[in-house]
Amino acid sequence: MLRVRPLLRIASSSLARPGSSVLNHGLASAANVLLPKTTVSRNNNLMVKSISKRLFADKKAIGPVFNVQSQEEFDKLVIKSDKPVIVDFHAEWCGPCKALGPRLESMVASKKGSVLLAKVDIDSCADLAIHYGVQVVPTVIAFKNGQSKEKFVGMQDDRMLDGFINRLTDKK
Repeated sequence: MLRVRPLLRIASSSLARPGSSVLNHGLASAANVLLPKTTVSRNNNLMVKSISKRLFADKKAIGPVFNVQSQEEFDKLVIKSDKPVIVDFHAEWCGPCKALGPRLESMVASKKGSVLLAKVDIDSCADLAIHYGVQVVPTVIAFKNGQSKEKFVGMQDDRMLDGFINRLTDKK
C-alpha cells in the first residue's frame, strides 16, 4: 500500500484503464490513511464514492493500524478509544523498529479489529514520546480504557508479542 496525495486526477490518465488496478495516487494523505488498491470501472471512473465517504465523514475513519501525528489525535484515537490500543513509538532511522513494526501490524490485523495499533514517530511527535517516558525505540505501550496497562522496550519474539496482545484483549 502507498500513502496517497490529496487530489485525485487519475481517471483521465493512462493508468486509468477499465479493470486496471490503481495504487492510490491521490486521495487520502490529508486524512493520513492507508488505502488498499482501488479499481477503475468500465467507464473510467474511479470507485471513489465509498472511499471518500469513509475518509471525509465527520468521524475520521481508521483501520486497525493508523499513524498518530499530534497530541489531539492521540487523545481522540488512543485515550478515548473504546477498543484496546497498542502504541508503537518508533523512528524511521531505527533498525529494530523496522523489524518490529510489520510483525506488530500483522499480529494486530489477525485480531480482526479487537485491538488497534497506533504508530507514533518520535521525531515528529517528540512531545508525546517525552510525555510517555519514551527514552529508547522501539517502545510499545498498551492502552485500555484510556490508561496505560503494559509496556515493553526493544525487540521481542513472536510468543511474547502474542502474549502481550492477548493480555490486552482478555475480558477479565
